[in-house]
Amino acid sequence: MDFWFSPQEDNFRQEVRSFFDEERRNGAYQPANYTFMESYSPRLTRRLVDKGWVGLAWPQEYGGAGRSFVDQLIFTEEVMMAGAPVGCHWLAERQVGPAIIASGTPQQKQTFLPPILKGELTLCMCLAEPEAGSDLACLQTQAREVDGNFVVNGQKTLIMGADKAHYAFVLVRTGAADSRHKGLSALLVDLKSPGITIRPLFSASGGRSFNDVFFDNVKIPLENLLGEKNGGWMIATQQLSLDRSSIELVAICERVLHDLVVEYIGGVREGLVGDMVVRHRLAEIAIEIEVARWLSYRVAWMQSRGVIPENETSMAKVFGSELTQRLANEGMRMLGLLGQLCEGSKLAPVRGWLENWYISTLGRTIGSGTSEIQRNIMAQRGLGMPR
Repeated sequence: MDFWFSPQEDNFRQEVRSFFDEERRNGAYQPANYTFMESYSPRLTRRLVDKGWVGLAWPQEYGGAGRSFVDQLIFTEEVMMAGAPVGCHWLAERQVGPAIIASGTPQQKQTFLPPILKGELTLCMCLAEPEAGSDLACLQTQAREVDGNFVVNGQKTLIMGADKAHYAFVLVRTGAADSRHKGLSALLVDLKSPGITIRPLFSASGGRSFNDVFFDNVKIPLENLLGEKNGGWMIATQQLSLDRSSIELVAICERVLHDLVVEYIGGVREGLVGDMVVRHRLAEIAIEIEVARWLSYRVAWMQSRGVIPENETSMAKVFGSELTQRLANEGMRMLGLLGQLCEGSKLAPVRGWLENWYISTLGRTIGSGTSEIQRNIMAQRGLGMPR
C-alpha cells in the first residue's frame, strides 16, 4: 500500500476544502450536526453538480467524472469534515447508482443515472425487515409475477431516507419461502406507487432519518427488475462491500475530537488542559482515529486497483463504528452533567451536538451489518476459519 497521496490528490483535497470553507463563509449552509443523514440541502447538491463532484467515481460513459476511488474517498472525507448537509442524495449516488451501473439494463441506466447526477433523483435502500436484519437471507417481503408486473407484499424497517426519496432499491423474495439468498431479487420501486405506506421511526435522539415502509399489493413493472431474477443477493452484497470504506465515520470522529479540544477544553473548560488523565484519553482517541483512517484508506486503495475488498471493509466498519462509541463515551465523561443538554439549550456544550450523537452511536455497530457479522466475515475470508 502507498501511504502517500499524489500531488494531484493533495491539490484536489485542498480544492474541495476551500470550496466548502467559502460556501460556509458566504452563508450557503450551516454545518450539520454529527448525524449528517438528517440534513439535506438541494441547493448545495446543485452546486456540487456544477463542480462535477456528483458521481465522482462513476465511469465517464455514464456521465460520471471517471475519477479514482481515492478521489472519491478524499471528497467524502472533506464533505464530512465540513459538516455539509448531503443527506438523502448520498444513498442515490453512493449505493443505488453504482448498482444500476453494474447490473442495470440500458433503459434503466438512461432512466435513473442522469437525474441522479443532476441531483434531481434520490433513492433509498430497502433491505432490512423486522425479522431479517443482520441475516438478510431470511427476508420475507414477497414479489409474485402477475400479468406483467411484480406484486409486492411485506414490510421493510429502519430504512434511511425513505421519507425523502423518489425511488427505492428493494430486495424481495421471488423464490420459494425457504430459498434464502438464492431466491432474492432486486427491484427499483417508485415510492409513490399505490399501496406503499411510509411511516417515520423517531430515534432515541429525536431525529427522523429512519422509516418503516409497507408494501400492500404494490404493482411493479417487470422491467424494473435490476439484474437477473433471483440474482439480487449478489447485487446487494457487492454494492454494500464497495460502499463500506467507513471514511465518513472517521471524519465525523475527527470533527467531534476537534470540537472537544478546541471549543470545549480550549474555551469553556480551560482547566482541563493540564489534566493528565484527560490529555491521555484524548491522545488515545487521536491515535485510534488515525488507525481508523488508514483502514479506510486501504479499502479505497484496493478499489483503485480493481480489487474488491471483503474482510478489509469489515475491519474498517467494525473499528470505525466502535470508535464512535468510545469517543462518544469519553466526550460525555468530559462534559459531565452538562453533556446531557440538547441542541438549543444555552448551556449545552458543543452546541448540544454531542448529546444527540452519543445516543445515535448506539446503532453504529448494528446498521449495515452488526459487529458480530463483520467479525465472522473477517474470520472466514481473512483468516480462512470455518463457518
